[in-house]
Amino acid sequence: MKRSITVLALCMSGVAFSQQPELVNGFDGFENWVAAETGELPEYWDGFNKDILFSGMTVGTIECIEKSNTDPYEGMYSVQLTSTSIMGGPAVPAILTAGDFVVDWSAQDGDVEGGEAYTDLPTELFGQFKYAPSGLDTGFVSVWFTENGVEVGRGRFDFTETSGGWTAFSVTIDYDAGAAPDSMNVMFSSSNSDASSIPAGTVLEIDAIGFGSYLSIETLKSKSMRCFPNPTKDTLTIELQKSTSGQVQVIDQKGAVLKIEQFSGDTISMDLLDLPAGIYQVLVTDKTGMLSETIVVD
Repeated sequence: MKRSITVLALCMSGVAFSQQPELVNGFDGFENWVAAETGELPEYWDGFNKDILFSGMTVGTIECIEKSNTDPYEGMYSVQLTSTSIMGGPAVPAILTAGDFVVDWSAQDGDVEGGEAYTDLPTELFGQFKYAPSGLDTGFVSVWFTENGVEVGRGRFDFTETSGGWTAFSVTIDYDAGAAPDSMNVMFSSSNSDASSIPAGTVLEIDAIGFGSYLSIETLKSKSMRCFPNPTKDTLTIELQKSTSGQVQVIDQKGAVLKIEQFSGDTISMDLLDLPAGIYQVLVTDKTGMLSETIVVD
């Protein structure tokens, strides 16, 4: 599994397991820190605190991740990510990952590799953030789950507006039907790594993250749904494997519920004509569990 981002020219790949962080047990408040190549990192996390190497020699350092005790949401510390220039040159986004962050300085690229052994099926990643973008910069958090190296679940939340005080975020996690993950990874980025030019000085602060609202593997194995047409311009049809009753929600990338309807049967029709173009999550809930699928409105 390989997912492209630009940090120099960074990408996420592989399934190599690192040590188990507190997040695997459901919650991480970034209270424990350890020495990194440069500065410190939250225990069991990796990030862009690296020695800069060329021809096997250390020519400088870059430190994008810092421990903050100024105003944590809970406990004594939060983690602060700052987009930083490399030796006075172009800036890179601050990356923090539950996997391993590997930079190849000679090739000017890198990987966010692996993740943590994990078999649960949470439907959300939640936490608290502050965000101070430089210019029109945006940041994000991405979470993904793999099964035998193949991605079977994913979610993303974009930080797009200034937030000087602690603000809750929630990432809706969408799974493929029948998913039975064996690993997961979480990555925070202070800047939009797809941008051609990263502005220095963007600050993203994170605290009190965790997983919640768990599904059972049996639910995903026994149920599935199909959303079509996808992409759509106006009407969306949702076909379920069997007749049931419950609630359907349409959620934007910021986690806001834009539409909510009750349904009964095995087919749901929704009018999306009033939604702006973008990427949304369709969440169907009944008494047996929850199904989610990503759709595009164009």
